[in-house]
Amino acid sequence: MKNSSKHFSTLIIGLIFLNSQIHAQLVSGGTGHSIAICADGTINAWGLNDQNELGQGVLSANSCFCEATAVVVPVISGVTKVGAGGSHTLLLMNNGNIKAIGRNFDGELGNGMQVSSGCFCDMSVVDVIGVTDVIAVSSGNISSLALKSDSTVWGWGGDNFGQLGDGSANLTGCFCELTPVQAVGLSNVIAITNGSYHALALKSDGTVWAWGNNMSGQLGDGTTTSLSIPTQVAISNVVAIAAGQNHSYALKNDGTVWAWGDNSFGQLGTGTSTYTPLQVNGLSNVIAIANGFNHSIALKSDSTVWTWGANYSGQLGNGTSNGSVTPIMVNGLNNVTEIGNTMGNFCLAITNDGSVWSWGDNTWGSVGNGSSANALSPVLVQSLCNVPTSVNKHELKREMLVYPNPKSNAAFTIHIEGVQEIIQLEIFNILGKKVYDRQTYFDNKLSLDLLLNKGIYTVKITTENEKYSQKLIAD
Repeated sequence: MKNSSKHFSTLIIGLIFLNSQIHAQLVSGGTGHSIAICADGTINAWGLNDQNELGQGVLSANSCFCEATAVVVPVISGVTKVGAGGSHTLLLMNNGNIKAIGRNFDGELGNGMQVSSGCFCDMSVVDVIGVTDVIAVSSGNISSLALKSDSTVWGWGGDNFGQLGDGSANLTGCFCELTPVQAVGLSNVIAITNGSYHALALKSDGTVWAWGNNMSGQLGDGTTTSLSIPTQVAISNVVAIAAGQNHSYALKNDGTVWAWGDNSFGQLGTGTSTYTPLQVNGLSNVIAIANGFNHSIALKSDSTVWTWGANYSGQLGNGTSNGSVTPIMVNGLNNVTEIGNTMGNFCLAITNDGSVWSWGDNTWGSVGNGSSANALSPVLVQSLCNVPTSVNKHELKREMLVYPNPKSNAAFTIHIEGVQEIIQLEIFNILGKKVYDRQTYFDNKLSLDLLLNKGIYTVKITTENEKYSQKLIAD
């Protein structure tokens, strides 16, 4: 594991509930398409485009019905977060409203309409109606979710398994809701995610709630009974959530990952099938997880990416098509700052220079390297704009270094070159609770000898003109 201060400068993050899924969503993949936010708030997209998933206003007419390299999505700017689903995409705008593109047969675009002929899609970018002040979005196979600033969850689109969480599967017309409805019994939510036909929510108290399809035990309640009302999963101290086709997993504040649901391809990484959470074997120091179809993805504190589960399309990124029931490191990929959710058999990652890398199924150009051959190891997405990184996103004039990181003893050092003034120093645990607060004079460096429980923290410094924050892992 690397411990250099230079390496950990790439892990600077924003303080938004200390949850990567809230402040990220810069890149996302559907079943066969991908989308990324450019540094100027416009978006690029690539992959399958048979239902206007790429927002071009015209379907791709070539043999793969796709675009094998990134293309500009026209007439769109001011996008802050993206969420790609089965064949549709949600775009969270900087005013808290949502726009949507792609398939709309089940009302997944949320504009009050259902398209039941032709490509079953809208050929223009549409506005999701009835929901505002949104801070995060997530797309399922035929459904959509939004998290509002008041910590409530809203859903629209397909409701055939109760995946909207509104209390009953809609059995009229399209078995769907054409405009957003509120998920019942949920409050204080800080993160949401969709599997194919189930959903998860993370509350600020570290608890996880699940609803929708449960035929593989992906709701984690010990049964296989599908539910249209959110139910609590038997797990605590969770800081991030992710969902696959029929499996679910969660990151705890000690850097471990726990999983439940379908294990047909070893995607749980637990060594056995389970309908309640079990710890993934051989995985520690994890700081982020992301959705995969029949595979699972994790980002470790040393900026490496680890995968496990199905690998028939090369989605594990280890240079082979052999699956793995335990986590393995992705080949040749370092300095990763974010991993993206996908609904397909491929993976997405952003490195600290703003590059996007992808690997796995490339039948529809989902990997974006100009080829149709599956990528067994990461390849660079071609013709793509520069994507913001966790560093340049906050436009810091100086880097804040916290080292050693992870720390195995009580002492650690904070370094910001050129800062010599009175500062406010705060430390928050992974659930957002302040565990340390002091005002002090800062002269480039400050050493602290603090006893912190094992877990993930964010160190925040506020000066007269700037704010700095960085993750700190206590082993």
